[in-house]
Amino acid sequence: MDHHIHTFHSPDASKNATFLRYAQIAKEKGLSALAFTEHVDFDCPTPLFHHIPDFYAYQRMLKAAQDDTDIKLYMGVELGYQPHVKDAMTTLVKAHPFSFINLSVHYVNGLDPYSGELFEGRDQQDAYALYLEAVYEAVTSGVPFDSLAHLDYVLRYGPFKTRTFDLDRHHVIINRILTVLIEQDHALEVNTGSYRYTPGDHPITPILKRYHALGGRRITLGSDAHRVDELGRNFPIAKALLKACGFEDITIIVGRQKQQVPIK
Repeated sequence: MDHHIHTFHSPDASKNATFLRYAQIAKEKGLSALAFTEHVDFDCPTPLFHHIPDFYAYQRMLKAAQDDTDIKLYMGVELGYQPHVKDAMTTLVKAHPFSFINLSVHYVNGLDPYSGELFEGRDQQDAYALYLEAVYEAVTSGVPFDSLAHLDYVLRYGPFKTRTFDLDRHHVIINRILTVLIEQDHALEVNTGSYRYTPGDHPITPILKRYHALGGRRITLGSDAHRVDELGRNFPIAKALLKACGFEDITIIVGRQKQQVPIK
């Protein structure tokens, strides 16, 4: 199951990224279920993401698509955390029957890593520290979620030759984040889109090893697809990585309920 997919209902996704096109690709790639997780970033600084999908209409369209495929299609959401909108995030979750919720941090104190604002006038690891503090605030905020998406998001951007966390410097806050996930039975996402930023190895490999050592076993796989050809990308590589880090299972989440399935 791919737990992180964007259709044309997300403003940064391809206009050709439809439910049924994804379902067709899923059959070709041996996936049996898809969780569509459109962007919801309330009051974000980037105008592109001011649009919030009408999830009542969305649910009807997804149901109609389900009638035309045997691939299981689920309505999820990717919630972008900012502290001043956590009530709006919770209200949205209560209003709609999301099957799965990714929690993301795209902005830090209103600054966007993607545009480079977060890195202006800051040391690389100082910027990363601010991001990790924002992630810790998100996972302890009480906002409902099932999996923490792309912990490496901040590593993707910035004018740096190497894009890794200094684990000696950040081990305390990283341990806190992972411990909260474990204690609250939340999953940690391996976002397979991240391989395009750090070819050869996943940027959170050391964090996965630490998560496992702390007792964490909940792992979701998400391609972060914004085009249909990106669906399930790098899943075989990610599964091999998880095995190398000691994981025997991955987590499937449907109807907000978790199930462990063996890595094949």
